Amino acid sequence: MKHLNFTFLHPMKLLLSLGLLLSTLGLGLNAQVAFDGSPGTAAPPSTLGIYTMTAFDADPRPLFQNVSNAESPLGGTIGLVPSLNHRRIGNGWASWSHGYTGDVYFNSDANASVTINLPAGTRAFYFYAEPEAFATFTVEAVANNGTTSGPINTNGLAGANYFGFYVTQPGAAVLTQIVITADPAANGFAIGEFGIAACNPAYTTHALACNDNVQLSITPDLNICQAAVTLDMILEGTSDANRGLPCDVQYATLEVKSGNRLVHLSNPLTYLDQETHFDASAYLGRTLTTKVTYYDFNGGIINSCWGSITLEDKARPVINCEVEYRDPKTGALLQQGDVITIDCTVDPDLIAAPIAEDNCDPFPNVNLIDETVVGNGCGVVTITRTFRATDNSGN
Repeated sequence: MKHLNFTFLHPMKLLLSLGLLLSTLGLGLNAQVAFDGSPGTAAPPSTLGIYTMTAFDADPRPLFQNVSNAESPLGGTIGLVPSLNHRRIGNGWASWSHGYTGDVYFNSDANASVTINLPAGTRAFYFYAEPEAFATFTVEAVANNGTTSGPINTNGLAGANYFGFYVTQPGAAVLTQIVITADPAANGFAIGEFGIAACNPAYTTHALACNDNVQLSITPDLNICQAAVTLDMILEGTSDANRGLPCDVQYATLEVKSGNRLVHLSNPLTYLDQETHFDASAYLGRTLTTKVTYYDFNGGIINSCWGSITLEDKARPVINCEVEYRDPKTGALLQQGDVITIDCTVDPDLIAAPIAEDNCDPFPNVNLIDETVVGNGCGVVTITRTFRATDNSGN
């Protein structure tokens, strides 16, 4: 019996990224440095106060070596006084909490406190602490301005506790140092699992300049027509983007408008390369205006700049070659896949064309661009069809 075998080919989808943004970062104006221990033994949240935190990378140095610092992911180091012994959970330190398995630093002197000296520009810092003895003891941390955690009951068996300090009025105070003490009966303690947020002491200019005609590509994720943008993309001449805003700036706002209409952005921004997103489906091919404003610690405007972004969809649709062959009378599904085998009495045109998906176009056009036939007579005949999908942006 003669059979027809179909193989469906399609182009690969290209990936390009895009975006947009609005940002509002606010700071409280009461206490200068605040403490937050609410996570307890749970995993660290992504934010502390208003700040988006960056966790420290793994420490590549040898274990069981005394170290006097740890490298910050935002530049510089934190100082450890006295030097602490580098351990790792499961290798020199038995337990922690919430599944953490990384680096810790052990203070073996039961009567000694530990001082963490923080890099310039630090606005928020957290760490975990756990007693050496497998019982419950108090641990207390005090920031350089006197803000204290108070004594916190901390269990030495899988009970590492979170300690977080953050600046609420950077114009009047800075976070430079944290001193940690524990009940001497704990036989010492370990600290670790650090996270930090910082302003940028090297970037203090108020002469803001915004880029004009920034080309932003829509994110390529299927059926999600979004744009993503950062302050660093909008501002001219910024550097060390992950260090945050200038230290003399309390907060920044970024507005994006289409005409007089404000575009809604997904989240506020607390440092220069943090992304925010918006629905781009209504703005494809359009040029939107942007405005960045810096505010001082009294809420006054330091400076503003204006620029523009143009949204481009450069992502190609993706063809799904899992086509269907259904009974022409009953509609029952007979076969599905990228290779369909039918009897020679069946019209090949009954095989449905494949469908395509796109990031922004819900119904991309799918066109047959090539068909080859191999074989004839009563043997096996293979028909190979090639399709091309095109979205409403011409991709």
